[in-house]
Amino acid sequence: MTESNFNVSFSKIEKTLKSFNLFKMKGIKNLKNDGVTDEFKKASLGNNYYEAYKTGLENYDFDFLLDDESYFQFQFSIKEGILEVRYSFFQNPFEYLTYEQYLENEINLEEIEESIESVGNLFEMEYNQFLNEQDLSSNYSTIRYDSDFKNYKPILHSVSHIHIGHLSNIRIPIDKILSPLRFVLFTIKHIYYHNWKEKLENDKEELMLMLTDCVNGEQNLEKQYWHKEEKIELHLR
Repeated sequence: MTESNFNVSFSKIEKTLKSFNLFKMKGIKNLKNDGVTDEFKKASLGNNYYEAYKTGLENYDFDFLLDDESYFQFQFSIKEGILEVRYSFFQNPFEYLTYEQYLENEINLEEIEESIESVGNLFEMEYNQFLNEQDLSSNYSTIRYDSDFKNYKPILHSVSHIHIGHLSNIRIPIDKILSPLRFVLFTIKHIYYHNWKEKLENDKEELMLMLTDCVNGEQNLEKQYWHKEEKIELHLR
C-alpha cells in the first residue's frame, strides 16, 4: 500500500461514518505523521483497558470520535523501506445512551407531556451527570489491525493480522494489507450491528459501493510474506 492509497482511503472515512449515523468529530491531530502521545502508549501497554481508553480520549489521541465516545486511530509509516500500518478501534467501555435516548427514557419515566424536540437542551446537566455515574459495561471490544514485516513467523505471527481484545493473543491472519476504509467497515458491521442492518435494509446500493471501494489500494502479500502453510490455516482474505 502506498501513502497515496492510504490517504485516499482515509479521506473517505468521515463520509462513511456519517452515512451510518456514527460520526461525532474528527481528531485535531495528525496521528499518521506524529503518532499518539507517549502517555497513551504507556497506558495502552497496561492491563487496564479503561485507562488506555480514557487517556486516548482526554489527549485527543484519535482520528475519528464516534457519537458514543468510541474512537478510531490510524497510523502509517515507511521506515527503511518497510511498511508499517496500525489501525485501532477503542470502544467506550461504559454503558452509553445518546442525549436523545436519555430524554426519551426520562419523558417515559416521568410521564412528561412534551416531545424530545420541545424539551431541547434543558436536561443537558442531568445527562452529563448520568454519563459520569455509569458503570463499566460487560460488553465492549477493542480491535486493532497491524502489518508487521519484521516479526514475521509463518503459522505463529503473520505479517498482516487483526487483534481482538485488549492485550490478547488473538491474532487473525490476513493475506493482504488492509485499507483504512476496510477496517472501518469491518468494525461497523461487528460492533454497530443495528446501524449496519439499517443501512443494508434502506440503502443496500450505497453499502455495496462502499464495500467495493474499500479494496482500492490494498496490497496482496508477496509469497515470501504469505507462506503456503498459512493458506491452509483459517484466515481472512
